[in-house]
Amino acid sequence: HAIAAKLYERLADVLAHETNNKRHVSVGIAHMHRGYALLHLESYAEATVAFKLALTALQTHPEKYVTCITGWGRTLVGLGDFDAAMRTYSQAIRLLKQTKTERYVGVVRSARMELQVKKGCYDEALDDISAAEAKLRLLVCREGDLTSSQQQTRARRGSACLETPDE
Repeated sequence: HAIAAKLYERLADVLAHETNNKRHVSVGIAHMHRGYALLHLESYAEATVAFKLALTALQTHPEKYVTCITGWGRTLVGLGDFDAAMRTYSQAIRLLKQTKTERYVGVVRSARMELQVKKGCYDEALDDISAAEAKLRLLVCREGDLTSSQQQTRARRGSACLETPDE
């Protein structure tokens, strides 16, 4: 992931130079991928910078913006700022509803579920994952097979259940 982070940083620089525009969508995508690579390395401060750069370039692309803001939320969780992460996830869900870009609601709700588990809010976590599964079922009915997304959401549900303390 360290090599990927460096490559995406270089790619963002090259694209910004070629397009003569630091806010070009391709530059934003490169910064977003760098952010995710840094997130995997647990380099949260650097990931925050990368995601913020990406967000400025992706504002007019709702799906990419939400993918980026979800990564930023995960970075905030890594930094221990759970309240800011929750606000970020809620902002992403509102944006998806406003733009009728429902395809990514499951991803955001899954990330929010993981945060709820970390906070010990298990009922809320299960509500989020149930909402994610419901959205995925609707998309499967409308658009066809989303089996891998369904499997990932179910795996996250299983993780949440395993982390829930016995009562």
